[in-house]
Amino acid sequence: MKILTPHSVARLLFSAIAISLLAGCTTSLEQWKNNCFKVGPEYCRPGASLEVEWIDMQTDPRLSAEYPDIATWWYQLNDPLLNSLVEETLQQNLTLRQAGTRIQQAQAIRNIAAGNLFPQVQQATADYQRLQTSENVAVPSPVGNFDFYGAGLGAAWELDFWGRFRRSVASADAALDASIASYDDVTVILVSSVAATYVEIRLVQERLRLARQNLATQEGSLEIAEARFQAQQTNKLDVNQAASNVANTASVIPLLEAQLREANNRLCVLLGIPPRDLVSEWPDAPVPTVSPDVQVGIPADLLRRRPDVRVAERLMAAQSENIGIAESDLYPRISLIGTIEWQSESSTNLFDSSSIFGLIGPSLTWNIFNYGRIFNNVRRERHLFEESVYNYQQTVLEAQQETENSIIGFLKSLEQSARLADAVAEADEAAEIGVTLYRTGAIDFNRVFTLQAVQFAQQEGLVLSQANEVFNLIQIYRALGGGWESRCFGGLQAAPVAFVDEPSDGLIEEAPAEPPANVDDAAVAPSGN
Repeated sequence: MKILTPHSVARLLFSAIAISLLAGCTTSLEQWKNNCFKVGPEYCRPGASLEVEWIDMQTDPRLSAEYPDIATWWYQLNDPLLNSLVEETLQQNLTLRQAGTRIQQAQAIRNIAAGNLFPQVQQATADYQRLQTSENVAVPSPVGNFDFYGAGLGAAWELDFWGRFRRSVASADAALDASIASYDDVTVILVSSVAATYVEIRLVQERLRLARQNLATQEGSLEIAEARFQAQQTNKLDVNQAASNVANTASVIPLLEAQLREANNRLCVLLGIPPRDLVSEWPDAPVPTVSPDVQVGIPADLLRRRPDVRVAERLMAAQSENIGIAESDLYPRISLIGTIEWQSESSTNLFDSSSIFGLIGPSLTWNIFNYGRIFNNVRRERHLFEESVYNYQQTVLEAQQETENSIIGFLKSLEQSARLADAVAEADEAAEIGVTLYRTGAIDFNRVFTLQAVQFAQQEGLVLSQANEVFNLIQIYRALGGGWESRCFGGLQAAPVAFVDEPSDGLIEEAPAEPPANVDDAAVAPSGN
């Protein structure tokens, strides 16, 4: 058996090394991505219709155009229990964990795409065969049977002349950004849902307190009516009316208790725990109150803050790259192929220099007769991009609508609460006077019946209106995209994506003030180097 010298090994491995050296001609992956020719359009984010300011900004001094600092907006409700519930949700919620795994999937897909920039095939092979030839053929083999031993290395590299692989990496990068923004969107929804559910629980508790308080008052009025009836000072109609009031108010309590349990169970699922009676573990507390002044920024801030807008923009960028990938099929694919093998009938001399078989050479394939399939695939990708542009612009419009709705709802609920507070004060005083007059026989019970029914309705209306202030403020923060930054803070770290980089700078570029007149011209710039 011959001994291979270093010179022989270098010569034998020449074909495989040549491919690696050719790959090394590019000094860095970033230079290869940015400096080499690519077919297809270069992505340019299209514009979206945006107003300069919110509708009520000029007329209502409670609104501020300052950029809202709402990364942890729930602290503004001044409720330590709510703060702890939000933190627990960010750590345990299963929907959020699902979104985190989707980021990891997108990261893996991106790495797979980046791997295609280098030799796509790099294989080591080894095999053994025992061959028996046939004697019943026209020309029998002189060798009846023999062994075959083989071992080798093979490599193939399709050169990215037209940018197909580089655009695949760019598309995967944009999809990864979109998955991170989707995680942020889930965070925004979860935080607002936890806050709204908590406020709902406190609202139902307050309504239960009012119902029981009014029930006690109405039961007192029933006792008065029964006493006067027994004394033959009035007829049974007063008793019937009082009993009807008591029964009607009492019927509200089971419904409210069911609503309280349902809200409790919903909060448990948000926390990622099996339903249990959380409310019984809490101290009593009123419905949170809010400040009438709120920072809402300007509509253009939505492009930075709203995760769903960023998702739509990043998916649009990914689809733009798919156009270039489709266009690359119009051009030939050029590859370098290299193989080194040791072949022998005996294992003893398998690695002798005389057992070497090798080849290296270029390969070209070109789909020249495709009956328009490639052109139509390019057209399809372009129309998919147009669809994604319109989806992005629609998302921006809906984001403005949601914000405007929550702003006007918040402002009007403040006005409603102020008026209902006056109404409740008057109704309380009227009901008290009515009971006193009825006790002395100055009025009949019909007046008391009406006054107490109105009192309960007015008190409930005030509590609901005050809760609506909080609900609408929560909706403002949700519409502005507040809360997703919590994954960046050490105290509120969201484990599934703690290691993920921030989305690319392209997510927060300023958009043109007006939408483009033509999607093809404005949203897709000409291809270039």
